Amino acid sequence: MMDRYFKYLSPAGARPTLIDSTLRWSRPSKFNDLFDMAVPYSTDFDADHVTQRALDLMWERIQHPGQRPPMNQMGTLLEDLWAHFLRQGREQFDRDMRPGIRETLAKLPGYMDVFGKEIVRSLKMIKVLCLSGAHDDNTMWALYADNHRGLVLEFANADGVDSVYRLAEPVNYSDHAPPLLDDEGLANFLAGNITLTPDLADPLMLLKSTHWRYEQELRIVTGEGRNPDAEFEDVPFHPCELVAVYFGARAAELRAELEPIIFEKYPHAQRWQASQGKGFQIDFTHLDKVPA
Repeated sequence: MMDRYFKYLSPAGARPTLIDSTLRWSRPSKFNDLFDMAVPYSTDFDADHVTQRALDLMWERIQHPGQRPPMNQMGTLLEDLWAHFLRQGREQFDRDMRPGIRETLAKLPGYMDVFGKEIVRSLKMIKVLCLSGAHDDNTMWALYADNHRGLVLEFANADGVDSVYRLAEPVNYSDHAPPLLDDEGLANFLAGNITLTPDLADPLMLLKSTHWRYEQELRIVTGEGRNPDAEFEDVPFHPCELVAVYFGARAAELRAELEPIIFEKYPHAQRWQASQGKGFQIDFTHLDKVPA
């Protein structure tokens, strides 16, 4: 589990963040990735495998009624008619049920596409705090910290504070959209063992293309926020949660402007100065905490 979380900020973003002790939580519409939280579920599955697995799971329920609660209409049907199906025998059961399962699977991509688009629409309303697991990536400094004219803030869970960072989850980088349910999950759904729940949308909240892997992104998602109609919200953080400030290599003016605020509001926070190191690396020099 991570215990340090980094936020890259331009000068325009750094000033209100440090002055007001707030972090901006934004809707996906404010993100720079067009596909972020906007990729529908994959509709790929192995129909033959899912069909056979669903039949096996259905028969397990018929053989052992009452051992697990039914989670949808199919589960209820199997629980109600288990004695009838058992008398028929497995071969007859498979002959009767297989066509219906195959028909359902044939229609499923269309249903999943519609459901996925509804999920994507709902995701557009949530607000997310985006963080990183690294503070020394030059591409991140260029994109999010105004080419080293900004800074990076380092946050950590603070003793005695209900810090939200422990909820941060790493982004999954992939070139393929996730399925709503994998083959095993789909078979269990068809057999009445599971139901569709809101947490099935979680993979879409934490999915980005592998092109963004360098960000080492972590996300905290908590719903629509205090003001659901707003595109973003500036949410307060506890001063003790800010443990370090890294000034960019070109941030001399910003450092002169913000250091007095850091001394006053965050006297415990370490200060670091970035500089150009050897071999395309960024070096950091620790600065004294006490102003000259």
